[in-house]
Amino acid sequence: MHFLLILFIVLFNTTIPFNHANAAEKNSCIECHKNLPPGSYTGHKYSDYTGSVHERAGVRCEACHGGDPVRSDKASAHTGVYHSSDSNSPIYFKNVPQTCGKCHGEELVNFSRSKHYAELKMSGRGPSCVTCHGSMGTFILTSNQIKEFCTICHNPQKGILPDTPRQVQSVLSLMEMTQTLINWSGEFISDAKKAKKDTTEPERSLSNARREMKQAKIAWHTFRMDDVIIRIKNAYNSAKQSKEGIR
Repeated sequence: MHFLLILFIVLFNTTIPFNHANAAEKNSCIECHKNLPPGSYTGHKYSDYTGSVHERAGVRCEACHGGDPVRSDKASAHTGVYHSSDSNSPIYFKNVPQTCGKCHGEELVNFSRSKHYAELKMSGRGPSCVTCHGSMGTFILTSNQIKEFCTICHNPQKGILPDTPRQVQSVLSLMEMTQTLINWSGEFISDAKKAKKDTTEPERSLSNARREMKQAKIAWHTFRMDDVIIRIKNAYNSAKQSKEGIR
């Protein structure tokens, strides 16, 4: 029942898209914050946002923080904006998954099934989206980085599954290697097409590989590594079959 409720919330939210195009035309948040001193906290945060994937996708300030980007006076523009320490704020640490889930629905559904999510909601000590991806300027951890992040909580001193960082690093390395093979397979197919070769079967296998890899990346948010490994192996085998199918 809990899972179905989360799924309903995600589907409901994603049917109400943000009007990014209109907000971009006249957005008081951007017009004001871009002129703040770069050394100030808010100015620094805006500089992180500039050039980020969210800015490129047209996701504006109000999508995550609230407020009215059409109003020009400070009081009206900040209506509905709360400090991140206020539980009414969309970026309050317990609310972050639902806020990000308005766009990243599949990730939220999977994350909501994880022990991390349960701990976040119960005690507030569990990680959220921004723990691993940042907030204003987002990023995706590599296998060289993730061990350090996971060790913050999973270490011998705290006694919370101290082997987890090493295990997770190994799985992410396998994912990166498989993604490289998928990219290579795509290049092989492109070259084969230029040579007028039949690529029907290799393309089918590559499509399967890409689909399995996408599902592996989404399933990652459950932190059930056994399930993720199955997806990665399926992707690897399909990508290998695609590459070897070029004659």
